[in-house]
Amino acid sequence: MTVATLPAVGAAVAFLRRHQRPDGGWGYHLGNRTSFTEPTAWALAALAEHAPPGDPVVERAVAFLLGTRNPDGGWANLPGMPSDMMTARAVFALAGRPECEAAVARGVNWLARNELAQGGWGWCHGTTGFVETAAYAAVAFSAAGRLDPADRVADYIRGLRCVDGGWCSHVPAKVGYRQSSQASVTPLGVVALSRLGLRPESDRDLRTSVDLVTGWVECGAVTTAYSLALTLWALREVGRPGAAATKAGALALARVGDDGGWNGNVLQTAIMCHGLTWLAST
Repeated sequence: MTVATLPAVGAAVAFLRRHQRPDGGWGYHLGNRTSFTEPTAWALAALAEHAPPGDPVVERAVAFLLGTRNPDGGWANLPGMPSDMMTARAVFALAGRPECEAAVARGVNWLARNELAQGGWGWCHGTTGFVETAAYAAVAFSAAGRLDPADRVADYIRGLRCVDGGWCSHVPAKVGYRQSSQASVTPLGVVALSRLGLRPESDRDLRTSVDLVTGWVECGAVTTAYSLALTLWALREVGRPGAAATKAGALALARVGDDGGWNGNVLQTAIMCHGLTWLAST
């Protein structure tokens, strides 16, 4: 898989570098005139694996995120708005950089303060929690080395599972009827539990979820670039190369555009680059 994947990784990196906006951020789509926190954080995370120290594209991205923080220590997806769960994306992207240590600590504290009384996180103040927001919070806590809420967050995420052991975009217990898990959501639950220290070899719930993800790939049920990107991220987190990862990579390569990106979408391309970088190394 390495030989086929490496050129795609290089093309994705070039796509991201080419489409950085003058302010150092990225929009979601080509032609966006506004930079957003989410695609910027993911572009930074993807490019950082391929950039030398002092790379100007990376430095501008870091400066954009540091410069768009809110006074409360959080980030909004659209700079200037009240802080929301894009704070977790920014923390994930900036963690590990000495010059960002204070900003990361304040971002983690914002996440801790905004955990809901019943557990989890809403997108913003006053909204209900679900697996995507909790998953990114788990990633942020892990990246920042703040795993003190690990057991509590893991229990919360387990409680959001559907009856088949995966996750969906709703909260089954609140919706009030049985729902099947989704290929575009379940990988986030896998990422979260892995980041919280669980391993599929020793945790039955995580193993069931990983088996769902790999089974969907093998039977052809994962069809969109976004779902494939999340699948590769999940398999990277649990260290699961093999037939499913190889097939997910092949499906991803079959969908890449002539410009090196996926659907002209920065977020999808950055997450895909993150997953393919791992796959190319296996």
